[in-house]
Amino acid sequence: MALNPQQLADLIRSKTEQHLSGLDPRDPGNASAIDAAQALALAEAIVEHITSFATVLPGIPVSTAGSPSAQTGATTGPGMIG
Repeated sequence: MALNPQQLADLIRSKTEQHLSGLDPRDPGNASAIDAAQALALAEAIVEHITSFATVLPGIPVSTAGSPSAQTGATTGPGMIG
């Protein structure tokens, strides 16, 4: 499944509203908190969006010694997000 830019934009808006709740943008004293909230909202939205569409591919299967049940799922390393 492909990433959807409109869904990502909607998620960024939602997360931004959530993180800015209670901060008055007209108060100059809130500038740093607003910047931090916006950055966190953007990061959370990107991670949430990508992980909702990601498929984890298995590592490279390998043959190991032992019974067939001992060999089940054996790979050379962790899977990759594809």
